[in-house]
Amino acid sequence: MARRVGAQVSNDAHDKVLKLFDHAQLVFLGERHLSKQNSDFQIALVNHPGFADRVDDIVIEFGNSRYQPIMDAYFLNLEDVSDKEFSQVWRNTTITTGVWDSPIYEAFLREVREINRSLTTGRRVRVIAGGPPIDWSHVEVFEDKLPYTR
Repeated sequence: MARRVGAQVSNDAHDKVLKLFDHAQLVFLGERHLSKQNSDFQIALVNHPGFADRVDDIVIEFGNSRYQPIMDAYFLNLEDVSDKEFSQVWRNTTITTGVWDSPIYEAFLREVREINRSLTTGRRVRVIAGGPPIDWSHVEVFEDKLPYTR
């Protein structure tokens, strides 16, 4: 049930998730892939007034860690990064089903950047690509992919 606090809307579920940080340094949120409901919850969570005060880093499953410098430029330094360059983060992963091409994942990332625009440099939330750093230009046969899938 949502309740209005001043101009902000606060949700009990979001409050409960954020309170987990009072007792743990790491909080894991699972998701049902391609779920708009999950995406809406996560976007509302990062927009919660207390989120940036409690969360330093977000690790995403749908990102190739090879592109972490692009992620840091985009989220921490708020540099202009082309859509083509930025989309490599989720398009060049070891998951080749195309699941990460759903617009909900890109929308989440863009929302975090918008939040970071309102924060000072030291308070910005870092987004970390949690997937292995596969370089598809070096993958010619199935066995070339195996070191990245273990």
